[in-house]
Amino acid sequence: MKERLQKNGWKAFSEVALSIAGTIGIVLLISGIFSLQSESSSIGSVFSKYFSGGQIGLSVLSLSGIIFMVLLRHGQIHVAGSVFLYLFFVLPLLATAVIVGFNPGFLEGKLTTNTLWVLWLIYIGMHILWLVILLLEPAVPSAQAAGKAEQDRVNDIKGKADARGQ
Repeated sequence: MKERLQKNGWKAFSEVALSIAGTIGIVLLISGIFSLQSESSSIGSVFSKYFSGGQIGLSVLSLSGIIFMVLLRHGQIHVAGSVFLYLFFVLPLLATAVIVGFNPGFLEGKLTTNTLWVLWLIYIGMHILWLVILLLEPAVPSAQAAGKAEQDRVNDIKGKADARGQ
């Protein structure tokens, strides 16, 4: 387990960080530019106004495709672990789809503050789930490493056969 964390740590954190930067980082940057143009608005108010219609739900829905791909790529997991991971994936996805369905035009003020908080919590939770899956992903050797391991195995078999023949 420790080996997987060390091997997958940088890759996992960088993938999740780039996802966050791509989904909300650019909006934060644009919010900063808009707040500089207007003295009466702050970065936070411009940022929250953009997401006030539930637009973060679109990020959750698009993120779910990536997480599903990672879950399928992950390989064998204990049955209880699989059920937990898929439930932790599917239930928030369904909740997000329902919430987005309540406000398909992303009209400001149509969703309550609590509903928006639920969307944000789902967004954060999906990234945490993605990070955990990536951190625990089994190590897949590169083609060169797999080839070297196979060559070493063949050489070992040859060496044992030669030793028996003498």
